[in-house]
Amino acid sequence: MNQLDSADLKEVINEAKNLAIDYRHGFIHIDHLLVAMLTTGCTTPKYLAALSLEDCQNWLRDRYPATSTATDEDLLDLSDEASRIVWHATYLAHQQKEQEGTNSLHLLLAILSYENHVTAKAKQAGVTFEGIAAAHYKEPVPRKGPEVKRKHFKKPSALARWLRLSPSTDELSEELHHHAQELWQFQQYEDCITVCQEGLNLLPAFDRLQILLADCHAALQKKRKTFPIVQ
Repeated sequence: MNQLDSADLKEVINEAKNLAIDYRHGFIHIDHLLVAMLTTGCTTPKYLAALSLEDCQNWLRDRYPATSTATDEDLLDLSDEASRIVWHATYLAHQQKEQEGTNSLHLLLAILSYENHVTAKAKQAGVTFEGIAAAHYKEPVPRKGPEVKRKHFKKPSALARWLRLSPSTDELSEELHHHAQELWQFQQYEDCITVCQEGLNLLPAFDRLQILLADCHAALQKKRKTFPIVQ
């Protein structure tokens, strides 16, 4: 976080860390951020009043194995997805020309901007991106996050393999999946499809990419039905 991040946002992230430690999860994910918003004095609880705090706490506690031994003295990492949420929140604050920096409202909107398990739970209670944006800003707010430059993945040459200049299969699979997830999260579905296809050409049995590719096609089809292209 930088000097333009509000105390409100820092309070939420600190409470998310406390929740992760209390529940012995060992990392901070987007659901920890949501429950932290319900348990702090930040700006978002009034938009989350339809959610039951006790239900959300139980849902979060039981979602991950309680195997961590981290304490208050330890540093906990944000998950990759949660890190991208903070990035998206900062982007939203900049787009809305917020003078006081990024706050928990931007964080909540970033979480609700794409399909994920937190968005699904919030929708069950009638909490949506559009509803919160309209209530706070009185005008539409773009869902789309910052543009991510798509990487290209090609089969390494025989010389590169012989010289061991190319990444290992494990390294390549992690890089592919991380980048594809990033594109998915910021709703760059066409780019995500391209990366998944390039990845499956290199690693045909990579099931996580196969699942993500199917999800991208479904999301793109849904987007085109919602916002049809006018010729």
